[in-house]
Amino acid sequence: MIISVIITQLLLIALYIFIIGIVGFLVGRCIPKRKLDHTKFPYRLYGFENGGKLYRKLKIDGWQAWVPDMSKLTKKIMPEKRLDARPDLEQVLLMIRETCMAELIHVILAFLGLLIPVICPGILGWLVAIAYIVFGNLPYVIIQRYNRPRLVALYESCKRSKLKNPTNVMIMSANTGGGHNAVARVIRDYYEEQGYSVDIVDALRFKSDEYSRFIAGVHNFVYNHVAWLYGMGWSIVEHSRSFHFGEYSLNRLGFKASNKELYRCIIDNGYTTVICTHVFAAIMIGDTARKYNLLIKTGRVETDYTNSPGAEYGFVDHHFVPSYMMIPQMLGRGADRESVVVSGIPIRKEACIIGDKDEAKAALGVPPDKAHILIMFGTEGNGPIEDIVRRLREGLDNPAYISVVCGRNEKLCSRLSEKYGNETDIKIYGFVTNVPQIMDSTDIFIGKPGGISITEAAARKLALLLVMTVGGCEKNNRDFFVNHGAALSVSAVNYIAKECDMLISDKELRDEICEATGKLTRSDSARIIFETMNGCKEPDTVSEV
Repeated sequence: MIISVIITQLLLIALYIFIIGIVGFLVGRCIPKRKLDHTKFPYRLYGFENGGKLYRKLKIDGWQAWVPDMSKLTKKIMPEKRLDARPDLEQVLLMIRETCMAELIHVILAFLGLLIPVICPGILGWLVAIAYIVFGNLPYVIIQRYNRPRLVALYESCKRSKLKNPTNVMIMSANTGGGHNAVARVIRDYYEEQGYSVDIVDALRFKSDEYSRFIAGVHNFVYNHVAWLYGMGWSIVEHSRSFHFGEYSLNRLGFKASNKELYRCIIDNGYTTVICTHVFAAIMIGDTARKYNLLIKTGRVETDYTNSPGAEYGFVDHHFVPSYMMIPQMLGRGADRESVVVSGIPIRKEACIIGDKDEAKAALGVPPDKAHILIMFGTEGNGPIEDIVRRLREGLDNPAYISVVCGRNEKLCSRLSEKYGNETDIKIYGFVTNVPQIMDSTDIFIGKPGGISITEAAARKLALLLVMTVGGCEKNNRDFFVNHGAALSVSAVNYIAKECDMLISDKELRDEICEATGKLTRSDSARIIFETMNGCKEPDTVSEV
């Protein structure tokens, strides 16, 4: 009887601890981190802590790595507790605020642990409560107070370093797709080669970290799993831009709520130039610059072959577009001609260097007498890849070697490897770092018309066969390339084998497409952006693609 009572009480305690733990975790994810000031009570450092050295006496370096870490279990919800090789101020400040939040939540959970004896009166309840406080929460509080001084020191060091450099540049991207960040990195690399100090920041984080993760999560889910809804949403916004991005729209008012945080970031870091690779960022910086009368240079870089809905509401100095075809539309929406610059879409240097096809085929084991078909649908590997592979295997009349790049889609890679792993004329890749080499060996590229992926494929003069997975910007990208004779498109995967056979058989058509693709891209896009933003090149003298 006594054992039964004890077990019941322990189960109730375990349920209580589980519930407050889940609630504490959710509260920690929802509270805006910007309200947590590491310089004020209770998070500020105290003299007796000696910069965190006090906790070394507890041998913290030996045991903190063994303490369970929720960030490893919830990677898509919590930010990684690992700094990049070149951390920027935003990343370091986010980690500092995360330590403050973790400390706050575990202190609250420790106090809630004092209610355990209410659930289980007597010595057992007090023993469990003490164990929960001492072993379940106190170590986490100690870890945060040990790590925070080092993060604060790094933050102050980075801040001093940037204030000494009068050529600070901020590139505002958004985590609603890899293309925006990829373009941001290309521009950053070029600026740094010229001796500039550059930070890439997520524009949505100026509203809050939680807002950024929520928007990114919704966008990625809809984009990858409910493609028709993404296309419909784009169409609705495109045809009612003023409603969504006008001066008094809900989106615009929401962005304006971030003006103060963005202004402080610019002033604290001494940024002199802000370049945006997302329309949201352009709207935010335009409003902030006007409100606070900031004397900074601003620009927006289009990452697709269309003008993003609301682009005209981003009041920046320059709009960098991929083609002269975008200019009339921007002018029709009210943009100044002097502000619209044809730069092309910035892509990686290695993507612009075309290697020898025969050498690349030999290096990858591709038979020289077979057409090499590359299937690649972006880093996440989302799309009708399995269906395409099956239809090509069953419907191709011409001999071909097929390479499939699954990216980070490990499940897809596993399924295809299990099904086709033993075949000699098909190669299944997971996440790869030698995309340029694979493209060099390619005759026909099958993929979705994402702005960056088709630009890199076009830069290598590949015959493009585009498959629609979502509408919106990808439909505009497809139409742009097809209308310029730089790609073929299939409306349904059913026709993929027939179109591939036509490209394999008709070398003249394939060569025409390859020649047309080369005319739509350029390798100096980042340089044009740099020279225009720094007054080295007049916008009107920039050659048009």
